[in-house]
Amino acid sequence: AARRRVPGAEVGLDEIYAELGHRHGWSEQLLQRLTAAELELELACSQQVPVAAARLAKNREAGHRIAFISDTYLPEDFVRQLLLKAGLWKDGDALWVSQTHRCSKAGSGLFAKVRDVMPEPADWIHWGDNSHSDVAVPRSIGIAAEAFEDGRLNRFETVVRGKGPKGYGMSKLAGVMRLARLQSVRDDDRHKTIWKISTDVVGPLLFGFVHWCLQCSQRRGLKRLYFVARDGQILQRIAERIVKHWSYDIECKYLCGSRQAWHPAGMTRLVEQELAWILPPTRFLSVQQAFERVGVDPANHVGVLARHGFSLDKITENLDSLARQRLKTCILEECIVTAAETRSAVKRELLQAYLQQEGVLDDDKFAIVDIGWSGNLQNSLSRVLVAAGHRTTNITGFYFGLLEQGYSTQSVAGLPGQTKLAYWNAFAGPDDPLWRQNLALFECFTAADHGSVIGFEKVAGKIAPILASEKNRRALDWGLMTLHDGVLAFAELWVANAPKDAVETSDLFRVTRAVLNEFYEHPTAAEADVWGGFSYSDGQTEAAFEQFVPFWHPWQTLAALLDPQKRPSYWWPQGTQALYPSLPLLTFLALKRLKSLRMLKGFNRYPVTGYRRHLGRFSR
Repeated sequence: AARRRVPGAEVGLDEIYAELGHRHGWSEQLLQRLTAAELELELACSQQVPVAAARLAKNREAGHRIAFISDTYLPEDFVRQLLLKAGLWKDGDALWVSQTHRCSKAGSGLFAKVRDVMPEPADWIHWGDNSHSDVAVPRSIGIAAEAFEDGRLNRFETVVRGKGPKGYGMSKLAGVMRLARLQSVRDDDRHKTIWKISTDVVGPLLFGFVHWCLQCSQRRGLKRLYFVARDGQILQRIAERIVKHWSYDIECKYLCGSRQAWHPAGMTRLVEQELAWILPPTRFLSVQQAFERVGVDPANHVGVLARHGFSLDKITENLDSLARQRLKTCILEECIVTAAETRSAVKRELLQAYLQQEGVLDDDKFAIVDIGWSGNLQNSLSRVLVAAGHRTTNITGFYFGLLEQGYSTQSVAGLPGQTKLAYWNAFAGPDDPLWRQNLALFECFTAADHGSVIGFEKVAGKIAPILASEKNRRALDWGLMTLHDGVLAFAELWVANAPKDAVETSDLFRVTRAVLNEFYEHPTAAEADVWGGFSYSDGQTEAAFEQFVPFWHPWQTLAALLDPQKRPSYWWPQGTQALYPSLPLLTFLALKRLKSLRMLKGFNRYPVTGYRRHLGRFSR
């Protein structure tokens, strides 16, 4: 409407508010207050784009003059103030604003004004984020122009902005994701890709889980959260930032633990029920691995091994189904049971001392936080606490997801009731069960910078964890620290720029779930290449490593489609298709989606026990 009053010319903020005042009968004093309020908000919300600042600095060092050219109704002096606040304006820079000169970039008039002062367009390089006014128009009049779209919402941020409910919270979330993404000034394309997924996908997803843990803890009167290694490392760092900015009176500690360290310690008796974790149905299982889990040296039991058909020189080989059955009987031989229980008692004593040292035995106002899937780690902890005489009658565990239930208070092998709560199960609903997800990908998201905890030892009067390796070298070489830095950049910016109730927990889950789906189902080739190359292991002892997207020739892809045994344990077929497109794989993915839709139509008819035996296959 303001433009219609001055045909063919650009308008300014004062003219826009004059039009509003004319329509609504506002006083001049009110118009001045509203104009000032808009400018104040604009100044508060505007942020520097770090990669743009780096590009400006590089060109200044090369001796180029910088000119800022903007189609905006904001006053020229105010635009200069924005640039000064962001540290982008230097003495000698020039500024042209459409409101001042009454013409725009889109109509080429503003470029003509600039050309009057800078008459050498061959030496003029223009950047901008609008494909028409910043690229097509200047090129049409002989000015070299490049698209610079970093500041625009990308596809993940657009999903957030476009998912309901609309309004302040989702707009703020999309903006913070973008701002976090723009914090990186890395030149390496690989690390740019890791950073982008960390700030746009992983960070918001994990943040929602951690904040939910804190909310639940506050309602339950819990005072301490123990984030269990190794998945808990990045989760605990997120929690520290939430507690600091949003004032939760909850202590967040990192607790060293693992299946290798806690399961043997929690085994007071080696009975058949313990074989579930000793001999899990993983793709690779050897005699060596099974004996390591119970802390027994197979070299001391050569005769027993031979009696069950095992030789010492082949204990590292993968076992078939018949050999695994024989190994079950072997493990339960009296001499091995005695050795395992003796070793278990030593491990239990060290673990109890470690838990005492970390304050776990002080009271019952605590809970543990873990990525989840079965919750068996909590069962072992409960056994250890009972054996230590701990007075708690109910241990609470918070999990990202559980395969069998999302909320339960259960007794396990005569132990006191344990409460297990799962974030995914609480909000996903029956049409999005956890077993359909690639669980190894979540473990990739929560990888730690150190090796697995394999036990505990006394060092200089204190109990210290024994690590399989000081550094998680595979993950670090892949780019783990970029992942951690990106996740924490999002967390820092979100708690600093939004109140804790900006987005409801259920809404945050829903929108971050949609972003995760966009990443997993429709990755770019670059995303599939980088994230598909993350090395993971499907076993407690990490004896063998695989990748989500293996380096395959077309015939290998076809072979994997025909024979599931030739696929990685947690294959990412969508990533494979993005990186190595093939018609057979495209057809396979289409059929898989159709099958999933048909299965989900009758999902509620099947009890948990009906699909339990298929959990591994479905999750892969």
